[in-house]
Amino acid sequence: MNCLKALWVVLPVAALAAGETRCEPIVAADSSPPDPTPQQIAAFRAIKTVRLVVQEEYQDCPGKTVPRLHDWPQTAIETMGIKVVEGAEAPADATLEVRAKGTYTKGVVDLQKRPFEPEALYNEVVTRVACSLTLRAGKTAYTRQLPDASSRCTSTGEIDPWQQMERIVPEKELVRSIIQMFSAFRAVDKVKVLIALLRFDKEGYGFSSGGGVICSLDKNGRWHCTPFDRGLRANLGPFVEEIQQIGADAVQPLCEALRSDTVAIRRGAARALGVIGDARAVGPLLAVMKDRDRSVARAATTALGKMRGEQVFTSLIEALKDEDSLVAWAAAEALGETGDRRAVEPLIEMLKKPYRGWPAAAALTKIPDARAVEPLIQALQSGDLMLRDRAAEALGKIRDRRAVEPLMAALRDKDGSVRHDAAESLGEIGDRKAVEALIPALADKDLSVRSRVIDALVKIGDPRAVPALLARMTDDDWAIARQDAAEAAVRLDPKAIDAIVNVLKNPDPRLRWEATQWLGRLGDGAVLAALKQTAEKDPEEAVRDGAKKAIEEIQKRRP
Repeated sequence: MNCLKALWVVLPVAALAAGETRCEPIVAADSSPPDPTPQQIAAFRAIKTVRLVVQEEYQDCPGKTVPRLHDWPQTAIETMGIKVVEGAEAPADATLEVRAKGTYTKGVVDLQKRPFEPEALYNEVVTRVACSLTLRAGKTAYTRQLPDASSRCTSTGEIDPWQQMERIVPEKELVRSIIQMFSAFRAVDKVKVLIALLRFDKEGYGFSSGGGVICSLDKNGRWHCTPFDRGLRANLGPFVEEIQQIGADAVQPLCEALRSDTVAIRRGAARALGVIGDARAVGPLLAVMKDRDRSVARAATTALGKMRGEQVFTSLIEALKDEDSLVAWAAAEALGETGDRRAVEPLIEMLKKPYRGWPAAAALTKIPDARAVEPLIQALQSGDLMLRDRAAEALGKIRDRRAVEPLMAALRDKDGSVRHDAAESLGEIGDRKAVEALIPALADKDLSVRSRVIDALVKIGDPRAVPALLARMTDDDWAIARQDAAEAAVRLDPKAIDAIVNVLKNPDPRLRWEATQWLGRLGDGAVLAALKQTAEKDPEEAVRDGAKKAIEEIQKRRP
């Protein structure tokens, strides 16, 4: 997520925000390419010049092209020592044909999978791009068909099929296939080719803040939620992962690439060295921290977070004061990765710097130290949203009881991400005093906060929360929160199962159906009688079916 502001969203499958588009890949079955025949190997071994022909056809998008399908293959071919000629009349030893065909289908889909809920109708576009490679020399041809690249996008508004087709064009897979193809005919320095392709690296960092969860329904109508990843993350450029797989053999060529005249290659090489994490790269990366292009310096600083050594540590401490804020941020992140407690005091000092405090707090979450408690408590009062957010998270990692009351107060912060992390941290600390503030927070306006509050109450284990949880079990507007409240109440007090049984008599059929789901997971033989009565007499078929399924689940668990 690319923004400098803290992000806090909840994305249930059956509820997209207005104007939101959500896409997911459709994984295609991989297939092994055919081995070249001896005749093909003989025909292609002596190739010195190639004419690159790219044919693109995208449904309802005449004239549209994807530059990556032209530039990336050309760079790969030329780096292998083969000249790419232009023009239909220019002589060439062979022709490499790249074909890309994009298609799409439009429709409307109902994402709602639970009984008694309103329809959730959204626009859906499924896009597919098929790519193939054909190498021709005279009458000899060799073809490789790539697995189709497919995506399904759902939106509350209109979806541009061209944007989706352009997004999923499998250019990396195409280049991999070109390298593999020519490797069958001639000796290819794969590392050299991949490093050359780093010229297409683009600068970018991803920022994600605490407080968010992504929720989805499984096939049984049960909600599952996972938190967003947090922190500053450098976006890996193209082919960095491929270079990582080569490992140690790529280190020396990458160190040499740090001296390239091309900024993107220097930046990409630094990122690749960080991913590999080989100590031989320390010296070259330390030198690049002073690169004239600050994006390269940032990449080198981030990469050094994977390295160890006194010189690395000293350089990262110094980088906390760099005039480029992103270099300082990357240094803080890198110091957090080292876990070295000597970094705590410099990071505490960085907390006080405008626009630099939150990366320092984020680093302190990875080096829990009591020295940081009071400065982090002060940071909870900052006007910087991300600093408050990170401070709340870090205090939970340190687990010092001095933070309990400030975190209780942070449950009333105006921003949901801070309230979210405050609740989570109170659960980590585990002080029962926090229950006094957590119970009212069960009514927080934000679902993500309510979810973390419930988790915290379970971790603390105080049964005083049970009545409030049982109230949320039927009053909350969101099914996930009702489900979590029911399960939490039973974990804190097994007798709470009786309250769930009573929900089977609720006038709202939606709640009665949900109660059958909860009982199927939480109940034992004592609830079978009530479920059997529901299975026989409830006026709603979905509720009766839910009760029958719950009975089956309980009976499977019985000895």
